[in-house]
Amino acid sequence: MPPQVTNVGFIGLSSRPEWSWAVAAHLPYFTHSKTYTLAALQNSSKETAQKAIQLHNLPLDTKAYVDLIAVTIKVHLHAAAVEAAIRAGKRAVFCVWPLARNSAEAERLTSLAKERNVRTLLGLQGRQDPATLKAKELVEQGALGDILQTTMLVTSPWFGATFLEAAVYGADISNGANLVSIWAGHALDALCFVLGESRGIQATLANNRPRVVVTDGEGKSKGEIEKTAHDHLSVVGRLPGGGVATAICQGGMSQVDKNFFWKITGTKGNIQGFPPTVKFVKAEPGAVLEVVEVDEVKGFSDNTGKAWEAFAGGDLGKRRILRLR
Repeated sequence: MPPQVTNVGFIGLSSRPEWSWAVAAHLPYFTHSKTYTLAALQNSSKETAQKAIQLHNLPLDTKAYVDLIAVTIKVHLHAAAVEAAIRAGKRAVFCVWPLARNSAEAERLTSLAKERNVRTLLGLQGRQDPATLKAKELVEQGALGDILQTTMLVTSPWFGATFLEAAVYGADISNGANLVSIWAGHALDALCFVLGESRGIQATLANNRPRVVVTDGEGKSKGEIEKTAHDHLSVVGRLPGGGVATAICQGGMSQVDKNFFWKITGTKGNIQGFPPTVKFVKAEPGAVLEVVEVDEVKGFSDNTGKAWEAFAGGDLGKRRILRLR
């Protein structure tokens, strides 16, 4: 018997030709999927939804019922859309990360989904990355021994000296689309996925640039705005086995180094990660740092597509699923 196809209703598939997360990270998978059908589309208006259908060459006919709602709109609109989908009795709801603007909204949605017995998925696709999975495999196999410490450095193209006009809503911390919720959230989730949830956490937040220059897509200045969202986060905590976790997330891309670095140190060996590569060295004199073979990431939507496949079920889903209740 062929697998059942899930009809998906998408909220927030951009009708503009400029880059957007939903179009870049999710649409390529759905256009070739045998598991899901993009059956309905909702944007800010009927007109923009129709434009999106035409722009992305989607089927003009849509079905009357959808099984799963995918929420990919701006963060400050997530809660209302997710709640409406849950209350409408859909079988499942997907939402890009972060789920909501704050923990109060997120906890309310989580409780409602549990109460209505709705399956849920959050877009924390860093767990699907081959380098992350390889690091987790090495840790679980004991190749590193007892974990002593881990250090992670993350930078963001937003929250530096300039701010893209198309993303300016992220400068207002009340909108929930900021350095901490998005970039740090994704990175720290991968860290916890590999090494376990940290405890005894201490953190420092800073807004070092309270005023930033806004630029258009060509880099031309459009004036200055006030920024209330943080542009620096430092976190220190203890890993489940007693080791120390340190993470720094800063706004603005690095001019002198990599934009992402992750090191895990154990009693038997160390991992050094500069995606898409992972390197391993044994903790012994004269040991050489070696590149560990990992699966190739074939495109921007590759990890996201794997997450959708995992959500559909099977052994892959049990092992790799992002956030599934």
